[in-house]
Amino acid sequence: MNRIIVIHPSGERRERLAQALQPLGGRIVEAFSRGDSLQRLAGPDGQRRGDLVVIDLSDWAVPGTALIRALRRQVTSPLPVLVCLPPQSQMPELAAQAARTAGANLLLPSQASLAELTESAAMLLGLPMRPLAGAAHGQQRLIDAWQQQLELVALPDTAAPTVVSARRVFESLLSLREDERGGEAALALTGLAGGPVPLGRWGGWYHPAHETVAGEAELSRRRQRVQPLCLLFDAGGQRFALPLDAEVAPGCWWSDGHPLPPMQEPVAALPLVRLFGSSGFRRLLCTDRATIVLRRQEAAQVHEQGLRVDEVLGIEPLALDPCPPATALASGCQALAIDRDGEPVLVLDGRQLWLQLAALSTPVSPR
Repeated sequence: MNRIIVIHPSGERRERLAQALQPLGGRIVEAFSRGDSLQRLAGPDGQRRGDLVVIDLSDWAVPGTALIRALRRQVTSPLPVLVCLPPQSQMPELAAQAARTAGANLLLPSQASLAELTESAAMLLGLPMRPLAGAAHGQQRLIDAWQQQLELVALPDTAAPTVVSARRVFESLLSLREDERGGEAALALTGLAGGPVPLGRWGGWYHPAHETVAGEAELSRRRQRVQPLCLLFDAGGQRFALPLDAEVAPGCWWSDGHPLPPMQEPVAALPLVRLFGSSGFRRLLCTDRATIVLRRQEAAQVHEQGLRVDEVLGIEPLALDPCPPATALASGCQALAIDRDGEPVLVLDGRQLWLQLAALSTPVSPR
């Protein structure tokens, strides 16, 4: 009999978790502290293949993710980890990012129903469960779980037990697939060797979202939400980015000395650093050798405003971490990211940037 280890259930969630996990048929073991959890999972009988770890972060918030890191690196546990995130009042985005970085396999929002919790645990264990909301909903949950494993193995400095756990989850999800390529994917996985890179390539090639039009649409929406395509550029030694699919987005860009794109009329452009009031050291580093044209459509008319930067670095998908509200208001940035070179990137809020450009471009009429 498999065991489901529930770690740190809050008082009001304890009964709810037990009610959702009992239909799976496993023995539920509860642990109420980090030390108790590590002690239970250590030793030769501490973890068996087929076990599942459920960590409730409702009252624990971000510090609870230290337990996931200890499970992966100290106890070297390859068991699948399902995390129930805290409510909106306790910054679930921050907890989700910390849990994913620590090595969690599947994240569930605090408002998830009992049926969703049961189905998620069953998927991690490879148990066939008939989705109550229908086959289409079950396929969508399968795609989401598959995508979360891909994002997990793509993280830098992934612990070896985390990669093993992701592979085990892939095997469980394969047993639930009903499409034609499921058997081909399982055969390819048996011959797969190496670390996270080959596993990530395999998971991307045999992604279940590729088998249906609705799945492709869901995967596209998720990529835009989690890793939108952004235009990267440098201004004053700092890297910035603007999402390409936003309401206010870059329409075209060019560097000085290169052919200009066709435009109906020239667009006046302002230096980006001027918008942030940078008149000291960062302003001295600026060269303003490239132009970005921002476009915003209102009804049937397209409006344009220009922005001068030092260098356009190209287009790249970025995993965004949202800024705290106070930081966003003060800096004009909506998120933070790390590009493929490992450099920090400030992702600008296009609407706020548009308003700043409009305010500085409008002449003040004399009284």
